[in-house]
Amino acid sequence: MMSISKRVYTGDPARPSKHDFTSGAKIKVVKQRHIFFEEVDGYEPPVLDMTIRDPDLLMPKGSKVIDYNEFFERVLTSCNLYLKNTRLSAVAADTQMVKTNLDPPEEDVNVKRTHDNVDISVYTKMGVILYPSISFYCNEDLDEEQIRTTLNAIHSVYDDENPSVKINNLKGSLKAYSHGIVSHHKEGVFKSLFVALEKAVNFDKDAGGKGFDAKTRTLVSDQSLPIDDIRKAYNRLKHHTSKKKMASYPGDMTIFNHIQLLRPAVVKAILLRLKEVAN
Repeated sequence: MMSISKRVYTGDPARPSKHDFTSGAKIKVVKQRHIFFEEVDGYEPPVLDMTIRDPDLLMPKGSKVIDYNEFFERVLTSCNLYLKNTRLSAVAADTQMVKTNLDPPEEDVNVKRTHDNVDISVYTKMGVILYPSISFYCNEDLDEEQIRTTLNAIHSVYDDENPSVKINNLKGSLKAYSHGIVSHHKEGVFKSLFVALEKAVNFDKDAGGKGFDAKTRTLVSDQSLPIDDIRKAYNRLKHHTSKKKMASYPGDMTIFNHIQLLRPAVVKAILLRLKEVAN
């Protein structure tokens, strides 16, 4: 049985990068037959080796041939559409690949919150300087059957040789999502996710302004989603040359909060559109 492997990195691109803050995920795949993750010892946050057994069974059907790098990117996109609090990337952030060979800290306090599937560890290290270090880990489950179904749909979108307007819009949405979810900068995450949402919502017919807002809320079945605020923040980030617009430039916390609302909406819109074109 042939296997191929790639090193991947966990993290949350929406959170600020600080030397005393790391984030990552403990990932478990259920119903696994082809996709496996194994933690690489000594890295903080977790670094994973992703192994795919019998990759030919997950490749596009028919005569279409893609290289393994593109194949892995599609698999990672499929996984990222089902991860809730983290993401997987084939590229490490500058602050991410930190190999630790330190002795255990003298003081260690662990706080676990199992109701939302999140573990938080807080500890202090004694030395010349006393400083806090926080590790934020999410326990995430992936269902391989879901990943495979979505991967097949992604293959059909990317490899369509005579794509319709709908397929081209959905392809643009997938590419924007794949780029944004692994970005290391909050603005990059936010802007790419909004583009992904816009293309998924408008994949059949363009709508703008309040029409786009209403169409989005209907598609994702969330009438409370503040999509108007999110849309206006995106426009301010995209066009921020005038002093008047600079005054209303969204701050880091505003962007972070919008990302938390935007990400699940984007995922739902993309999955609904993938299902629609697959039928």
